[in-house]
Amino acid sequence: MPQPRRESLFPPHGSCPSGREAAATSERLDVLFREMDRMICEEPDTSNSFSVLREREIASRAFALWERAMCRNDAAHPLMRAVRRPALGQAVRDLLGTWPEPSAGSCAETAPLVRLLDALEETPLSEEFCRVEKAMQGRMSNANRVAEAVRSDPVLAALLLRLVNSPFYGVGRRVDSLQRAVAFAGFDELSALALVVAVVRAFGGSSGFWRRSVLCGVLSKALARRAGLSGQWFFAAGLLHDVGGLLARMVVPGTYGAFVRSLADGATPWERLEKKYLGITTPELGVRLLSRKGMPESVAELVGRRRGTGSSEDPGTAALHVAEVLAASMTVGRSSGDVVIPELHVACWEMLGLGVRDVETLLPEALAQAVRIAGGMPGLPGKK
Repeated sequence: MPQPRRESLFPPHGSCPSGREAAATSERLDVLFREMDRMICEEPDTSNSFSVLREREIASRAFALWERAMCRNDAAHPLMRAVRRPALGQAVRDLLGTWPEPSAGSCAETAPLVRLLDALEETPLSEEFCRVEKAMQGRMSNANRVAEAVRSDPVLAALLLRLVNSPFYGVGRRVDSLQRAVAFAGFDELSALALVVAVVRAFGGSSGFWRRSVLCGVLSKALARRAGLSGQWFFAAGLLHDVGGLLARMVVPGTYGAFVRSLADGATPWERLEKKYLGITTPELGVRLLSRKGMPESVAELVGRRRGTGSSEDPGTAALHVAEVLAASMTVGRSSGDVVIPELHVACWEMLGLGVRDVETLLPEALAQAVRIAGGMPGLPGKK
């Protein structure tokens, strides 16, 4: 049975809203935000008009998703208080613009660890990925050869051009040549882009995962810059931060769903619950995948350490940890309630030396850039 049509707040890919359309969208969102504020103050509007009821339903849904996602965090922490309103606003946009992502399965599979390790061993990645990797690793490797390999994958080529033409890179002039795009991005970030596209193709994925991955990459690099850190791995590590989680969700959806539901018990450590249900943590699973596919050790180490208690001992890992928390916060509306925001390690936030105003400025900019990079693709990467 076809799903009922939902209104979209966003124009078709490649088009831009007119000034009148943008103003109308802003006005509708303001109404919803006022409704959310009334809900928080326990002063709901008693009007029963259809439009008010619909807006209240959307606001209630966004608020419920946020509350559920926050089950392992202190809502009173300054960072979480700062991110709350933009996160609710984005949840409303997502609920208005799209249908929620399919939820994880409900029936747990037998021997989940065996299934996951078998998937790592047996699932080949796409020919396009292998072609790009071979071009980058060859003795005669150069931007021309790599660009030719990238050209064979239209999705990767479009993503690369969107990335280098975004304000995130600050190139200053439009880049239309794949050869120049490869030179600007560098082999490391291109390799990360190629791998995440290949993983989503091999195991399946969702628009929520895709947006969250790109947003985490943008935020990770931006937070590192603002904290005065140098390094070339931050975007790549952010982009690939949850490939282990994607693998678990797609290979053992029922078991993964049971794990996510168990997170509501905030007393049990996240990693212990992952090992209880999956037999392995998703960061460990991600490290195995990245190592098998030849990603630099620096990227795998960042991905593996980002949630542990030792994540606050290294500024780079702290930047990735905070980026993951923020990226998850901004994508709760892209789920059916199975996104839980990782617990913020306060020491990581303090190590970066940033203030709430830094995040309030950074977050909308990062989200806009992530949407430009990930949105409007000629086709969301998916299973072939």
